[in-house]
Amino acid sequence: MKLLVALIIFRIANVHCENIVPHKDCGSPNAQLVKVEFIPPCEKHACILRRGEVITVLANFLPRIHSNQIIVSAYQKDAYLSYETPMIQKENLCGKFNITCPLEPNQMQYAVVSGTFPQNFPGHKTTFRLIFYGDNDQTLFCETCPIEIR
Repeated sequence: MKLLVALIIFRIANVHCENIVPHKDCGSPNAQLVKVEFIPPCEKHACILRRGEVITVLANFLPRIHSNQIIVSAYQKDAYLSYETPMIQKENLCGKFNITCPLEPNQMQYAVVSGTFPQNFPGHKTTFRLIFYGDNDQTLFCETCPIEIR
């Protein structure tokens, strides 16, 4: 469940960070996030996640290196207290969310995440950071973006 929540947050944030919400690449040496579509769309100031809402995200990324695996870690940074807490610690995504392994250079991956955002997730503002790793902990890509959970 934590993985689904984190991936939904990341996909939502990236979809609209790309066009509306300020975002930062926090180090993407070995892959490129090419396209992300989110249903429903985010607002201008931040990506708003509503508890109980059905969320669908389509994301395309292009690996630049070969990797037998794709591992994800996710963190959130509290907007008021400035501390960062882990949400996911190195979970393998191979075979999940339409991701196929091994990753091959310049072969597009088409990830699909869909689900209902949990009702019991606490409401707050945060900065979300997601890091994808390949073999030997090589960073594929990293992105951050502000979100608000209501």
